[in-house]
Amino acid sequence: LLENVPNMLWLKQGNAMDVITGALSIAGYKWAYRMLDAQHFGVAQRRKRVFILASLHHDPARVLFRDLESPTRATRPISKARAEANGFYWTEGNRGVGWGAGVVPTIKGSTTAGIPSSPAVWIPGAEPDLRFRTPSIESLEMLQGFRAGWTKAAPTRDRWKLVGNAVAVPVVRWIAEGLRAYDTLSPVALDPRLSRSAGWDWAGVSVGSGRATGKIPAHLSVGSLPKRHSLARLLQTRGSHPLSPGAARGFSGRLGRSRLSYDQDFMKDLVDYSRA
Repeated sequence: LLENVPNMLWLKQGNAMDVITGALSIAGYKWAYRMLDAQHFGVAQRRKRVFILASLHHDPARVLFRDLESPTRATRPISKARAEANGFYWTEGNRGVGWGAGVVPTIKGSTTAGIPSSPAVWIPGAEPDLRFRTPSIESLEMLQGFRAGWTKAAPTRDRWKLVGNAVAVPVVRWIAEGLRAYDTLSPVALDPRLSRSAGWDWAGVSVGSGRATGKIPAHLSVGSLPKRHSLARLLQTRGSHPLSPGAARGFSGRLGRSRLSYDQDFMKDLVDYSRA
């Protein structure tokens, strides 16, 4: 089982995927891959990752695509509007925001400068001085599916890296449950959204000496999964810190100068908060 960021599908025209799957096929492995998003597995974090599963003796598609055979519950569409709590990258603002209604954007081990940096959260219904928060390390652990305090034995700086570079637990648990139940799973027919192609898409399987790929969204039904945790409630119970007025000021300035679209109330709250 391999995991990596979605960009690996298109990096250098998919060269990384060509190398990995080519080596697997030469070694006699069947393989399948799928992009999965942690926010559909019960955690309030948008985290898309590509999972490649390979086997010498079994069909990996039975595990990664088992929900397509007998879906039991479709996950609710994620609104792009505002929610009770809305995540964003306060270190961005020039080319993107990382906006997430009810979720934080992908937790990172560090910024490009190598500095640990948590996403920020806008809580529009809170008191003015409490509207912009950053999750505590314990909250971030739970946003990855760990227990609060899971990385407590490590130095603080290392805890950020451990959490930001981890794999979301509920996603891997779902894959592991499929592996454990493999003998009870039905064979999967080739999904009509997958077709023989020279390129790479959101999901795919090995077919003989070639492959079939296609757009199977990460928000399809994946069985009886837990309801997504409330981001606002998580911050209340596991802790958060105030975003500094200086950080809010810098972000609002970058965002205001950009050509990005944004919620006007969000910007107003940012400006008011930065002046407090």
